[in-house]
Amino acid sequence: MKVRILLFMVLVFVNFFVVQACAISICPADMSGSGTVGDPCQITNCTQLQNMSVNLTLSYALAGNINCSDTVNWNSGLGFEPVGNDIVPFTGTFDGNNNTIHNLYINSTADYVGLFGFTENATIREVGLINVNVTGLNMVGGLTGITNGGTIFRCYSSGGLVYSTGDNVGGLVGSQYASTVNNSYATGNVSGSLWVGGLVGSQDSSSVVSNSYSSGVVSGSDVVGGLIGYSESSSVGNSYSSSNVNGTSSVGGLVGSQYSSTVNNSYATGNVSGSLWVGGLVGSQFYFSTVDNCYWNNHPGNPDDCYLGGNDGCHIIQDDLSYFWNVNSPPMDSWDFDTVWDNICDNVGYPVLQWQGISSVDACPGYTTPPSTTTTTSTSTTTSTTTTTTTLSSSGGAPYRPWTTTTLPPTTITATTLYTTTLTTPTTATTQTVTTITPPTTSHTTTTITVTSTTIITASAVNQTSNTLSSKPSVEGTTLLSDLINNSALAYILGGIILPRTIIILLLAVGGVIILLLLKKREKSDKKGLMNV
Repeated sequence: MKVRILLFMVLVFVNFFVVQACAISICPADMSGSGTVGDPCQITNCTQLQNMSVNLTLSYALAGNINCSDTVNWNSGLGFEPVGNDIVPFTGTFDGNNNTIHNLYINSTADYVGLFGFTENATIREVGLINVNVTGLNMVGGLTGITNGGTIFRCYSSGGLVYSTGDNVGGLVGSQYASTVNNSYATGNVSGSLWVGGLVGSQDSSSVVSNSYSSGVVSGSDVVGGLIGYSESSSVGNSYSSSNVNGTSSVGGLVGSQYSSTVNNSYATGNVSGSLWVGGLVGSQFYFSTVDNCYWNNHPGNPDDCYLGGNDGCHIIQDDLSYFWNVNSPPMDSWDFDTVWDNICDNVGYPVLQWQGISSVDACPGYTTPPSTTTTTSTSTTTSTTTTTTTLSSSGGAPYRPWTTTTLPPTTITATTLYTTTLTTPTTATTQTVTTITPPTTSHTTTTITVTSTTIITASAVNQTSNTLSSKPSVEGTTLLSDLINNSALAYILGGIILPRTIIILLLAVGGVIILLLLKKREKSDKKGLMNV
């Protein structure tokens, strides 16, 4: 009896110890959280960011913006060590919570270089890299060196440099394999040798890049693209690049080279230069690759063809900005301006994506400040008609949005368009102020005109009903892997083996029951032996 009580007490103690051990956070480097999607490890500084390497299976999140300027002094000048590699990749999740990482420095001579060196079926979302300086050999990107499976969503790299003397080099992702990049962009400079892209160096095995863009300068030797260097068995859709691209062979404004891949509803506007297989949109195409509903700005100095030897699926217009700024021109007239593209830049710049949330035409790609206006006024108090004419002083500036004319009571007239306005007056004269606003700024000129209080104000050729610019709601356009993960599946480490806490407790409980049954059976056996004696 005493032995049974002793064993039961030991069992209770072991069970309590295991449960308490399981309850302890497994987040490294004093991070709060439990490492699950629902309760990720919270990163508050660059040291904790580096310590994700301690456990590559957990879920992490940024608790705020992080300054990694000191990484230039880390590891004897090598800087930040990429999280995950080809031996042990990062397989967890990372949520930036729309925060940013500033001045990350990596100076490596190895492969798989970026904030994350190698990810596998991971989800990375809503993080911005500001002014990164990343150097590596092969598979080099600002965010990831290689993404093998998984999703990158609403991530960006702004400014800085990604540099390599090797291949698979991208402003955001070095190499993309069987994975998705959505609603993302890169605006820094990228330099490499082979398979170099402003956003992604190369993509393969049904990878997808959609609703994304790039700008900056992209330089390489072979297979160089403004957005993607090399695309094999993959797709690019609803994306654009304004990057200037320089290379030797297979050089394209959007994609350097395609192999059994597709590009649709996309455009490129940057300068493209190369010696062999050079295209305004795609450098070279192989094995049933296609381009559909796309265009590039064929300004002087750019290639004459959309891709090597062809223009099928491409619209070629010679140096005509007004054509490509009009959303009703083909191929834009077949694009989705309800949920994907935004028409805020109509007639003032190249199309943008809705998730960018542009609220001012100043941010439209290609936009330049409209030319100034000159107001000419003729007045009369002796005749029955006074005419005020506002004319455009043309100085070769960019076309501007046809802004609205608003008719108000006789005390004040606010005109935000440049059209002829006729004022009809009887012989009795009073004074009225006419204010002309030059869009899109608030600068204006005021002219005093002699009219009566019953003046009728009219305006011709008014094409729009409002000059108010409003931001569009973000469209995420994809179901995130992280949203599908069961938050209740908590994993913990016990004896070097990862098991759910509920399974551990269940096994202990079952073990306890078995021990009690064995003890009871032994007690009955002992009693039976005593009776036989």
